[in-house]
Amino acid sequence: MTLQVLFSSLCEVFFAQQPDLQIQLSLLSGKLCLSWADKEMASVQEANLDMENKVRELAVVEKLTSFCRDMSSCRPTFSATFQYMEMIFSMLAFIRAVRSANWDLRLSALEEFAVYFLRWIFETTLQ
Repeated sequence: MTLQVLFSSLCEVFFAQQPDLQIQLSLLSGKLCLSWADKEMASVQEANLDMENKVRELAVVEKLTSFCRDMSSCRPTFSATFQYMEMIFSMLAFIRAVRSANWDLRLSALEEFAVYFLRWIFETTLQ
């Protein structure tokens, strides 16, 4: 499975439990899509800013993180899949950091890699 399919499935299950959140974000994403038809950069920026503010206001990231933590604690398959997704996101962040010369993002991605690397070393030395 690709990361896109996994993330799509995750969002489907998450938004099934949060229908009001899905409706609000769908309306804003529709507004953002329509703003591109105007070909006015100001309207696109305004719609994008509205979307960002609403995502912060609704605490979408916090709710999704909490949902993933809860699901991981009771479903081993979900836990393994979510760990895989986190590793892929870390690798993509590192690639982006190298290409854009973003030192802070590079350090953050390397810090995430260190956890996986050190865990692997610890587990292989115990065997």
